[in-house]
Amino acid sequence: MKDYLRRLLTKKEELNIYQSIIPVNPQNEEPILDINDFSSISKVFRITAWIRRFINNLKLKKEDRIKTPLSAEEIEEAEEIWIKKVQPENFGIDINCLEENKNLPKDSKIRDLNPFLNEKGILRISGRLQQSTLSYHKKHPILIPAKIRFTELLVKDAHEKVLHSGVADTLI
Repeated sequence: MKDYLRRLLTKKEELNIYQSIIPVNPQNEEPILDINDFSSISKVFRITAWIRRFINNLKLKKEDRIKTPLSAEEIEEAEEIWIKKVQPENFGIDINCLEENKNLPKDSKIRDLNPFLNEKGILRISGRLQQSTLSYHKKHPILIPAKIRFTELLVKDAHEKVLHSGVADTLI
């Protein structure tokens, strides 16, 4: 076999190996998942977590790749990804002002809610609950836009988790 290969390649011929470079446009806003194709927010979060794991595993050696079931942390990170996606689409001007430590516009719909960005860049609100003994997440709820598919699926999931008890139990 080696003789056959030697005959194919003379000393003057070289084997050229080219590395392909595929340009990637980071400005591409087209999502990998279309949330409108799903009826469950937990499925959206799990699929997002699996995609992230797949991408991260591509960067690792085969023996270092993660093969275990998804962790709660991975699913929580996927949820944060979606929150960070929908918030700027609906509160972009407000988020930009907060990032630049500027006052919110006078016509801002969220100005009276005392919004702030947490350490992960997620828009939260504060107010009288800040003085309570509640957990951080209850004192400073995440602000999500109304009347979008993400919020619809999130509320549907919360409603199902409380066994269809009603609005009062769903919102707690």
